[in-house]
Amino acid sequence: MSNGVGRWAPAIRENERRWQSVARLKSSPAFDWPLVFRHILLSILFVGTYLLLNLPETIFLNRLGASTWYPANGLVLALLLHISPWYLWLVAFSDALSGALIYHQPLRSFGETLGAAGVAGWYAGAAYLLRGPLRIDSTFRRGDDVIRYLAVTSVAALGATATGVFCLLADHTIVLRDLSSAASKWFVGDEIGLLALSPFLLIHVFPSVRKGLLWSNEVDGQPAPHDPMKVEANKIPSLLPEAIGQALSLLGVLWIMFWPPLGNLIFMSFVPVLWMAMRQGMRRVTTGLVALNFGIIFAMHRFPLPMPIAAKVGALMFVVSAAGLIVGSTVTHRLLTEDELRQRTVYMNSLIENSPLGIIVLNRQGRVEIANEAFAELFLFEKPAELAGSRLHDLFPINRAGEVPWSEQVIRGDSFHRVIRRQRRDGKVLDLEMQAAPLMVDGGVRGGYAICRDISEQVRASEAERKHAAVLNRLVQELELKTSQMSLLNELASMLECCATISEAGTVVQDSIRKLFPGRHFCGSLHVPGFKKLG
Repeated sequence: MSNGVGRWAPAIRENERRWQSVARLKSSPAFDWPLVFRHILLSILFVGTYLLLNLPETIFLNRLGASTWYPANGLVLALLLHISPWYLWLVAFSDALSGALIYHQPLRSFGETLGAAGVAGWYAGAAYLLRGPLRIDSTFRRGDDVIRYLAVTSVAALGATATGVFCLLADHTIVLRDLSSAASKWFVGDEIGLLALSPFLLIHVFPSVRKGLLWSNEVDGQPAPHDPMKVEANKIPSLLPEAIGQALSLLGVLWIMFWPPLGNLIFMSFVPVLWMAMRQGMRRVTTGLVALNFGIIFAMHRFPLPMPIAAKVGALMFVVSAAGLIVGSTVTHRLLTEDELRQRTVYMNSLIENSPLGIIVLNRQGRVEIANEAFAELFLFEKPAELAGSRLHDLFPINRAGEVPWSEQVIRGDSFHRVIRRQRRDGKVLDLEMQAAPLMVDGGVRGGYAICRDISEQVRASEAERKHAAVLNRLVQELELKTSQMSLLNELASMLECCATISEAGTVVQDSIRKLFPGRHFCGSLHVPGFKKLG
């Protein structure tokens, strides 16, 4: 019977969990209406912004499928990546709506149906991979995240390009000989939007959107990460003049690119972007990339470039955006590493300085590198700096002959944990509990450290207790001996009362004497005065 119950127990527990889940669903409200309202508001804002970014003036459209850049896809990927890939249906609807309203495409065309759904599906798949299996940090704090982002979005852009261009071909919007040209322009335009606008939205805009949407300061259940660059930007006033200088450099580069005598110097756009990336990392360079790309589109509307140069602008924007992201992520990772190292250093210094135990750190030569206040006070030094560069066995003589200094043992790579005696500056001998270990760096001994505490009072108390215990033990032994002797004497008296002859009494006395003095050896016969010799 018990085996049967044990076999069915997992199923019973599973049914209980299911019923509890059903009960929770029944007891909870059917909809979180405030959350639904916020999603509706977000959807409306997304559709409006998407339509705005699809205007021909925004993307510098030559013909359908041939634009200098396509920032709407940057908005799409930011929404799918930071909020949810399930917004792909809203993306498909927005794409079809923009095609119908702005470009007057028939609703039953391939571009409005298969094209809109296919492009949304490609970017939703990219967002799923980046959020799920790859789990990138959407603020691009590591170079690896940028490389993964570039790889996945490039594949998605290739898929979206193939889907979109073949839909244009099926709709007879383009002819077969224009297929490669349209595909290259479509891909480059998508990539610029994915590399310039999407990172800017992911870093600066969508964290606030998600916070407002979920009424929380967390993203995916995790607290918002610490951003040392943002803190530093708020603390250092000198960054404001530099930001102004970077903005002026962007305007200067745009003027150089589009002023006819200097129009061939389009490569100058790298200068302000790399300046921002090297100095402030991802937060500033994403802002600069958006400003540069929108500035280029605005300038191309106002001051048209010759066709040979204009054809290169899209490729330039793509390369500058990719280079800015890679350099910016590298600098951001370095800044984060420096900030983490600084925090750890402050923490370790505080731990060492405020510790009630004496702490000392030695270099490879066994000389003092760091000592805290507790260690200096222990040996009556005014400041820990007095110990710097000294050898411990020179400062504190060894009291035991032949004892190897613990510092030498630690430098050899051995740990050390025992009680030692050292003499401090006033001549008093201290009993120290010392625990030391080598400092290992890259498999080699970099030095050593030790933690010690004064246990002189405990040692003296232990010695006094041991002496007291020895005295008590001796008194107990004497008392036990006297008790035993009294018992033997009482036994002797009782046995003597039972003796009928002197001979019997002598035998009893002889046996009792041997018991009273068990450690003595008697040669020959014992002679008891008043009795004849007993043999």
